[in-house]
Amino acid sequence: MKLKEGDVIFINSIKDNNDFWCKSWYTGLIGFPTKIVLTDRQGVQYVTHPELDMIPLRTNCIDFDVIKDIEVGGHRDLKDKQKSKNIERSLNFFKTKLKESEEKPSLTKSQEKLVNILNKFQSGDINFSYIGNALGSVSKFIDLLEKQNLIGYLDPLNSIWGDYENYLLYKKVESDPSYVWTVVNSLSDILKVGDTYYFDTTGEELAGFFNTGRGDISQSTIAELIEGSYDIDSWDVTDDEYRDIYNELTPKNKKLVDDRIREELKKTGTIGSYTNELETISNEQGRDDVELTDEVITRILEDEETMQYLINQILDEIRNDLYSVYSSCYSTTLTDSWYNDIMSKLTGEVIDNTTFEEYSFKKNVYNNKTGKSEPRTLYARRYPVTNCVYNLVKDWIYEYKESNWSDDVIDYHGSYANLMGAAISSGLRNDMNVPRLDDYPDNREITECINGYIGDYF
Repeated sequence: MKLKEGDVIFINSIKDNNDFWCKSWYTGLIGFPTKIVLTDRQGVQYVTHPELDMIPLRTNCIDFDVIKDIEVGGHRDLKDKQKSKNIERSLNFFKTKLKESEEKPSLTKSQEKLVNILNKFQSGDINFSYIGNALGSVSKFIDLLEKQNLIGYLDPLNSIWGDYENYLLYKKVESDPSYVWTVVNSLSDILKVGDTYYFDTTGEELAGFFNTGRGDISQSTIAELIEGSYDIDSWDVTDDEYRDIYNELTPKNKKLVDDRIREELKKTGTIGSYTNELETISNEQGRDDVELTDEVITRILEDEETMQYLINQILDEIRNDLYSVYSSCYSTTLTDSWYNDIMSKLTGEVIDNTTFEEYSFKKNVYNNKTGKSEPRTLYARRYPVTNCVYNLVKDWIYEYKESNWSDDVIDYHGSYANLMGAAISSGLRNDMNVPRLDDYPDNREITECINGYIGDYF
């Protein structure tokens, strides 16, 4: 059945308890009539919500029935429930203020009266109409609180303030800059550990901040680079293993290869006179070929032309092992370079630095082949964002202090990822363009790499 504005549904349960947004948005709606109140230009439908004003309707994650011939009105049950939450939030808020007030001068009678009105309003006992009738308007009430130095008693994140939230957040931060952290703590993907704030995210989410255009690598490739799963094609990276690999080894590592070559030549016993040095030795031995004695092998290991011929043409296993370490170092060095370039764009804009903690979690994921939702172990990371998240929230509050559009309210976005995406789209943050990535790795880094890993092959 196709739903339309004005339809009422009854939400019975949540289908996927591992879906973060599904649980966050719909838990408070289970067992209550819920009305579809808006359909936007993209066709997305929104339903009323007691705490978040409106949320997008996601029929795939909830079990619901369509109700007919019922008047939901102002969502009375939900408002009662929200009132209860507001009372609890307000009590906790004022308990904190009471504790703080013990260290501050006592309030005057007029201040006490204003705080009492504010307390009742934020608890839901009185409404906007009462404020308007008693004090002229809500704006005048706020101005009065500011003149009486009572902005500290405001709780802008209380949903009862509605369209005034942005203005109140601005006033609150103007009065107490540390209040930015209260807003930061309300973001769903931000975690505080000690004095550091972390951003819970994935490579795919971080890649989504980049503005990829024609000629740029894709967001999926960026995600794989961030997660360390990108596999670069490193075939045909050299046609001369002697020149590009053996010649770049340290004396100690060359000896490892030389020892392998000595073993292989001993097994062979003889070899054709394919180089000048081998021809000289065969003439000395009075043979058409060369008998590989210990003394002869030592002479061969000291001759560049013969060694180049042996490695590139004769000793297949040794050549393949040299190629393997070079190929691995080639791709690792290049992808590490790309990773560093990508992360440098994010650093200082989205994350404070690239040090991260990786963790796993369970989530039901739809399987296209079976057509069923199946449990899977997924991995995510936490990056430090103490500076970045503070600056973003503060800049947002100051930028949109006079806006009462719902999508300009931080609560509307709910998470740091959504807020950052909106900031980039609106111009509050710069576009994240893909950096110029090198076509080839740095030879000095490859040399360092092969000397570090040659011992795993020889």
